[in-house]
Amino acid sequence: MADTIDDAKPVRKRRVGNQAEDDIKRPEIVSAESVVAGTAPSLMPKADSAPENTLSSKTPHNYAFETKFVPSILSSSSTEQNFRGLFHLAGLILFFANFRLVLENLMKYGILLRPSSFANYLDVRTLPILLTLPVTFGIAFYLQLAASQKKFSESINLWLNVVNLGSLLVIPLALNWIMQPAPASGIFVLLASAIMWLKLISYCLANREYRMCHFSGKPVIEVVDGVKREELVLYPNNLTLTDLLYFMVAPTLCYQMNYPRTPAIRWYWLLGKVGQMIFFLFMAVFLVEQYCFPVVKNSVSHLKSGNVPGIIERVMKLSIPGLYVWLIMFYTFFHLWLNILAELLRFGYRQFYMDWWNATTMDYYWRTWNIPTHHWLARHIYFPAIRHGMNKKLASFLVFLFSAVFHELLISLPLRTFKLYFFVGMMSQVPLLFWSGSLKGTVLGNLIFWVTFCFVGQPTGILLYYFDYTQDLLRAATGI
Repeated sequence: MADTIDDAKPVRKRRVGNQAEDDIKRPEIVSAESVVAGTAPSLMPKADSAPENTLSSKTPHNYAFETKFVPSILSSSSTEQNFRGLFHLAGLILFFANFRLVLENLMKYGILLRPSSFANYLDVRTLPILLTLPVTFGIAFYLQLAASQKKFSESINLWLNVVNLGSLLVIPLALNWIMQPAPASGIFVLLASAIMWLKLISYCLANREYRMCHFSGKPVIEVVDGVKREELVLYPNNLTLTDLLYFMVAPTLCYQMNYPRTPAIRWYWLLGKVGQMIFFLFMAVFLVEQYCFPVVKNSVSHLKSGNVPGIIERVMKLSIPGLYVWLIMFYTFFHLWLNILAELLRFGYRQFYMDWWNATTMDYYWRTWNIPTHHWLARHIYFPAIRHGMNKKLASFLVFLFSAVFHELLISLPLRTFKLYFFVGMMSQVPLLFWSGSLKGTVLGNLIFWVTFCFVGQPTGILLYYFDYTQDLLRAATGI
């Protein structure tokens, strides 16, 4: 044991010039007896010390780097994955790929957006349609006020409301057909009429429930955030023009006597949202005029000749700008516009959408992308259907049928073409609502959603509707 180097004297420092060289850490050499006895010191670094923390200029040639079980970074078992750089690369690829398309488009067409382009979105021929809305609004208010005073029986009040709300649906559709405004303006005005129609249906049905409870001695008390209990509105004190006007402007389709209220209006925050909305509206119009219209117009010849490869190429080329426009309009309306209204009205409930972009089934998408409409359909169609004995699948089918008919009317009538593309596209998703449960929560389900909805469904529908619209215009002009 005395022969080991453990007992050797320490190595002295050598001097280089006037400075002493640091001691070099020598590898520890142990005797064979100590190894057998198990008393030899370990030559491995401590488990809790990372190699990068022990490396220095003193590291010897026999330093042990590989001492642990460590998977590759790209392995699923790795706990140290960080793909930030790859995400940066993906962003750069996306930017340069789209920038190339921008340059290609500008070199081919120049700037297509003109001040006259905005005339398609602000057609004065829609004014007669807009003027009919206040009349229906006033009649709906009077009927509910009269019912609270028992001036009509419930059955007569019901039929008067049916006639009034039916006229709100039929008259704008008829005037749109007669006046023939620009398609974009026609769709906008019909959408405004449809929103008012849905709101007034909820107003009439909800007040009927309030009225029945009031006359039976069981008044409804709605407890909401931001409103003191003594300030809550009870039936029939809610039947005022101010209350109805508030509901007409509020970012909801379901009527309540009380809504959660925020304490104050944040004016600087509101100004920022208004600025964003103006910018994104301009961007949406620019993308439609500069990118979508040229692609759609150049697709007519392929559709007319039945050139399948050409049609597929057009669909793929339209899918990207079409997707950008759809995402911009979603953000502009559901996030900016509805939040602007909510802030001005101090409206507290602001869950206007959920994470529909993570949808792995079509059912999840339709339930989360438009929360106000989802609440209306659930409150006034789905649950009443369940109460009347329908099973859940049949009630869901009824909701989807109503939505498909509604969307088809809003698109087809301003374009003056009834080929039912939108209706068929929506109804073809009904089987997926019940049979796509196996894809729920999977990456494949989310990929299928994006491909079918945004990269196939929307651009194909746009091309088909535009083709029929132009062909109808051509036949009307030539008389063929």
